[in-house]
Amino acid sequence: MRFILAFILTSLFLISCGNEEAKSDKKDDEKIEQKQVPSSEGKVTISGKIEGSANEEILFSINLPNAQPEEIGRTQTNENGEFSISVPINGIGYVSMNYFGQNMGLLVQAGENVQVNSNRDDLIQNVTLDGSVTMKVFNQYIQKVLAKREEMMGLSRKYNELKVANPAQADQIKSELDQILKGLNDWIKEKINENPDEPGMYVFLQYLGPSQGLINWDIENLDYHKLVLKAIETKYPDNPLTKKLASDISSWESQLVNVQKQKERIKRYGNLNRDIRIGKPAPDIFLDTPDGKEIKLSDLKGKVVLLDFWASWCGPCRKENPNVVNIYHKYKDKGFTVFSVSLDEKKDKWEQAIQTDGLIWENHVSDLQGWNSIAAQLYKVSSIPATFLIDKNGIIRAMNVRGATLEQKLLPLL
Repeated sequence: MRFILAFILTSLFLISCGNEEAKSDKKDDEKIEQKQVPSSEGKVTISGKIEGSANEEILFSINLPNAQPEEIGRTQTNENGEFSISVPINGIGYVSMNYFGQNMGLLVQAGENVQVNSNRDDLIQNVTLDGSVTMKVFNQYIQKVLAKREEMMGLSRKYNELKVANPAQADQIKSELDQILKGLNDWIKEKINENPDEPGMYVFLQYLGPSQGLINWDIENLDYHKLVLKAIETKYPDNPLTKKLASDISSWESQLVNVQKQKERIKRYGNLNRDIRIGKPAPDIFLDTPDGKEIKLSDLKGKVVLLDFWASWCGPCRKENPNVVNIYHKYKDKGFTVFSVSLDEKKDKWEQAIQTDGLIWENHVSDLQGWNSIAAQLYKVSSIPATFLIDKNGIIRAMNVRGATLEQKLLPLL
């Protein structure tokens, strides 16, 4: 359900801050004829009319990946609400149009003439856009989202009201939402397939990305990212959007190897809803070391084990590490060891933290899935550091012990 809500919120964000268009006289299933605009001197012309406006300011900014918006121009409507401005654009980019606190994002390309027509009272709800093929396609898309927005939000509210009181009915509502979202996703893929050489299809990809992690991501979506990358890098090879998309694809491909292994492990782990409490057996964990070798928590049976969930980015974890190192050195020859499960996502950061903090024991594992770690799910870990002190027979004897308390709880078990 978190995915559905995230998709709805993303859809609403695009309506208020993205590249949208409204009210085309074309039908959804009618392919739009692409009109090629000759490349120009790195500028885009944005003009149109805001009904009800007169002599009011409009500010335009460029939004680049991993950077703060930068103003690139401003103009005013005339007494009839009309405006026109040419702003610099390096090939392709997001331009934000700000009018009285209302922001509308436009993915524009150099040489385009973009037409924006709207209403002073609601810039987004009443907008109609025209220009390139991307604008025309979004003109269809915005109508789909606006038409479904209230329905989706209403169903989401009902789901939240019923998920505890009436789970069966809540599941039915979730199914309705799934169908709406599937329809939107299928439509997006259809439009990308119709316009594979159009760099402006870049904006569609935010709906096909792994916003909720790679573990449940439809791998087919990667092909659509590659299709758009081919189009955008052919025309704009050095553009920041091109570089970001290429980087994202490369990162996802490298992670998908771990994701496939994760899916196989989920089957091996079986039911993750185990009884995790003092006096109960510690469920087995089998994950990979930094060098790719799978090891098991159960391999350490016969020793007292501190099962330690941590991450390189976790300040409290790093602060506690010197104490764990001290305890390890003090009692490692008396049958004590540590089994460290990292919730990192980047292998290099994980390995660097092991080296920097002097975590010299051999039992370091991770599936590099962050909070989606199967081990964290198994042990119901929702915050870190999280520790479980396990006796020689594999029974949990203490939980979330650290500092001096760890040593106190450890001594009777040796």
